[in-house]
Amino acid sequence: MKKKKKKKPKITTLKNKLWKIFSLYIRIRDCIRTTDNPERGYCISCGKLYPIKKLQAGHFMAGRHNSNLFYERGCHAQCVKCNVFLAGNILDYIDSIIKLYGKKIINELRKNETKRLKFTVKYLEDKIKLYTRKTKKLLDDYKERVK
Repeated sequence: MKKKKKKKPKITTLKNKLWKIFSLYIRIRDCIRTTDNPERGYCISCGKLYPIKKLQAGHFMAGRHNSNLFYERGCHAQCVKCNVFLAGNILDYIDSIIKLYGKKIINELRKNETKRLKFTVKYLEDKIKLYTRKTKKLLDDYKERVK
């Protein structure tokens, strides 16, 4: 009996898997940063407190094919209202990221916006591993602090 050849993962499947773990990482990171609790945090734009399940990973600059998609400094915890219904609530978002990173962040994100990324299987698999580790570390560090 022949062994089935292992299928090579599809880019779209891996990109979706990476988005899921990256989004979780961003939301946990920002919850811990804003409340010191991974289960709730403040929206980067409106500043309201939400449980993590009500937060999304919202981009300052949209783009599914550029370097900002998985760029940590361009993505933050946002409520659905700001991220979706207010198209990112950009004016308030700007104020918050300038407070976090300084004024140079805007040019940094604009520069990334013009860079197109060719997502390869290896790139996506490596990023999935990276954000899986980073998410675990955030949670482990948090648990260690609150012991």
